[in-house]
Amino acid sequence: MAMKPHLEFFPVDMITGWQMPPGYKPGFTQKTLATDLDEVNKRGSRTRLLRIAPGEFSEKPFIHDHWEDEAPSEQKSAGRENNVPNRGRLLC
Repeated sequence: MAMKPHLEFFPVDMITGWQMPPGYKPGFTQKTLATDLDEVNKRGSRTRLLRIAPGEFSEKPFIHDHWEDEAPSEQKSAGRENNVPNRGRLLC
């Protein structure tokens, strides 16, 4: 099994590539940034963005057997409130 790539501060297309994750209701979309997840053998990990439409909320916990990094898609990067040099870039 290939290891999840180590990616640092790369630009992310926030317009295209979003998909509705299995088991979620409409209003939830995800964008996978890096993965080596093998859900059948319960190995690996995934880093993704999870976007939740305004007014939507989860009705039950999403439980899984793997490590996962998630970040809100509208998150601001660490740094100053204005003139943040890494806005729109993420670390996986």
